[in-house]
Amino acid sequence: MQIVDLYLHAVRVPRLYSTRVAPEGGHRGAKDDSDYVLLELVAENGIRGLGEISDLEPWWNTPDLETLDRILRPLVVGGNLDQRHHILAQTRTELPDNLHSELRTLTAAAVDIGLSGRLPPSELDR
Repeated sequence: MQIVDLYLHAVRVPRLYSTRVAPEGGHRGAKDDSDYVLLELVAENGIRGLGEISDLEPWWNTPDLETLDRILRPLVVGGNLDQRHHILAQTRTELPDNLHSELRTLTAAAVDIGLSGRLPPSELDR
């Protein structure tokens, strides 16, 4: 079954309380909300898979959705879900080197989860 489309959705989720984490790889100061990108893959039969690029940090220089779409679309759209491991390996290899390492990891994970999930069209169309 072929992937025919990709949608990216920017989401900002307020936190119930400010969060602080260790300085190694963590955010600086308190954090009151979290930015995410939801990745939505659509198969030719309308089945959808969702993945999440979570807790984006400002210093990662995350590309805007249009640029991220230009990066991911040729890697996943047109791919066959039966070749999920090939699509994921290609995504890991082809993501630009100038992306922050954590962003590269989370983006590949979002593609992996999106390829694995199977939501019937009616679940997202409500």
